[in-house]
Amino acid sequence: MGFKKIYILLSIMILLLGSILYSVYDAVKDKTITEFNTQQMLLAKQAAKSIEKYFHYYFLDLSYLSEISYISSLNKQGEELLDAYYEKHSNEIRALTRVSENGQILYTVPFNKKAIGADISYQEHIRTIIDTKKPVISEVFQAAQGYQAIAYHVPVFNNGKFNGSLCVLIPFNNLAKEFLKNIKIGEEGYAWVISRKGVELYCPVPGHVGKTVFETSDRFPSVISMAKEMIKGEKGITTYTYDKIRAKNIEKITKHAVYCPIQLGNTFWSIVVATPEKEVLSTMTGFIKSS
Repeated sequence: MGFKKIYILLSIMILLLGSILYSVYDAVKDKTITEFNTQQMLLAKQAAKSIEKYFHYYFLDLSYLSEISYISSLNKQGEELLDAYYEKHSNEIRALTRVSENGQILYTVPFNKKAIGADISYQEHIRTIIDTKKPVISEVFQAAQGYQAIAYHVPVFNNGKFNGSLCVLIPFNNLAKEFLKNIKIGEEGYAWVISRKGVELYCPVPGHVGKTVFETSDRFPSVISMAKEMIKGEKGITTYTYDKIRAKNIEKITKHAVYCPIQLGNTFWSIVVATPEKEVLSTMTGFIKSS
């Protein structure tokens, strides 16, 4: 066999071997990403379910309190019951407030004399509960005390007639600390959460919380595409590109992400768990070396 034929044969064999190795690598890569996203989705769903249960707990408590005649008609005994409930839960909530059917504060604990009689009917969640007479969770807002908070109102009825609402004020940092901050996959995977309106409620990236994802990520079309699905309440798996800032260097990286809704009665949030592709594929190191 001539040298030329041997060379051609070897070239064909190398090409075939390379093609086989590439196909195997591609299959292993796809399987690795699929399994990783399954793990990420599990974490996202667990966090969503925990947050839903957290609010359901307060729904049950507030509903029970609202049916007590002392509280629905609000007398001295009712105020004492609200004081006792707040004292027991003060490590989780920042205020417990009884609001009238017209949106005026009737009583609040910790007691604030200046707040009594204040008209808060201009607040969106107050207008909503007056109109719908159903439980309402507010958007995250900046409380006067300087922290991000959520107001959760349940309606109060007296002899079948709407008589205002009972509300707990929950610092959002409590929720984030308990259900979101500990979601870590590897070194750089983390969770972030947006509201139904696209406002970033939780994100480890400095300067993002309180702004819409459409503001913070307007330079990244793949993030915007994902966000549009999220604010519809959809669940999915995707990839997006983002800037990674290390020292003075900015590097564009690909992230593998999953997202799912957090159902909260009158509203919903959406949680993302995302990890850089480099870290997702790091488990393939052994395969690459052996190849």
